[in-house]
Amino acid sequence: MRQRINEPHATDDNPDIIDYMGRGDPEGTYRKNGHEFSVLARHNFNTDKGAVQLGWAFPLQSNLKGYVRLFSGYGYSPIDYNVYQQVIGLEVLINFH
Repeated sequence: MRQRINEPHATDDNPDIIDYMGRGDPEGTYRKNGHEFSVLARHNFNTDKGAVQLGWAFPLQSNLKGYVRLFSGYGYSPIDYNVYQQVIGLEVLINFH
């Protein structure tokens, strides 16, 4: 659950962030044979705004994985939480152990 620390109204930069980001982000991950499939969802039932993110991490080498992310909704980044975005991301994950 997400709890916002309120600021004085005159200096509050984003008083409506809960309207877009909701109060929680349920997330699940399924792992099989070195692959990881994930889903994240958020929804504010009062404003009918939210987001869904799907992810797939797959092995490239022993300590290197590729990652594909699909995002649709509000709050991809906190700076533009009130902008609806659809994003496809390609990333590389490095495991240092």
